Amino acid sequence: MARPEGLRERKKARTRASIAEAAMTLFAERGFDQVTVAEIAHAVEVSVATVFNYFPTKEDLFFDRQDEVVSRLANAVRARQPAEPFVDACRRDLLTLIDQRDWRVGLAAGMGRFYRMVADSPSLQARSRLMVDRSVTRLTSAIAEDLNTTEDDIVASSAAWILVAIQTNLLNQVQRDSLAGRAPEVIAERLTAATNRAFDLLQGPIATLGGGTGPHR
Repeated sequence: MARPEGLRERKKARTRASIAEAAMTLFAERGFDQVTVAEIAHAVEVSVATVFNYFPTKEDLFFDRQDEVVSRLANAVRARQPAEPFVDACRRDLLTLIDQRDWRVGLAAGMGRFYRMVADSPSLQARSRLMVDRSVTRLTSAIAEDLNTTEDDIVASSAAWILVAIQTNLLNQVQRDSLAGRAPEVIAERLTAATNRAFDLLQGPIATLGGGTGPHR
């Protein structure tokens, strides 16, 4: 008798979570570059092939929730209020996550250790840069869709690069503050101020882009 699809999906989700949890435990104990996929598989009592079925690369094991980070600004643009400019939606989204002390802006418990592992691993640093590029691609797509243009349109791609650059610089500040040992509340306060200062720099047409055209209107 076939199992219900929901049960299979829940089992797969539990297996994926167990693999990711075991991987992060080993990475935290010994460092990312010192842990092998075989050791992670042994810890969860699955095969190496099973690990790769869930995580195509070792870096994916570390950044197991990377899609939430890569898609966040694009999701903010798509879910924004009617007639709300892209810039305002992205600022509001970042400030909300800061207020919630969300892990996606580096404010959850244990982020200092996370950032230290990234700083110590060239391959994780390379993956971080790739995630920035993927964020730009997804945000460009969301902006182009809203403006009823193509993804190679200079307005859509430039706006996406600018907004992702602000986000990246803000997260870099969080990383520096975390590695310097600043208290979480101090980091959050500094991040709120930096977010507002950065977005205040955006004047002219980009500040109103998306506020008067597109399917949200």
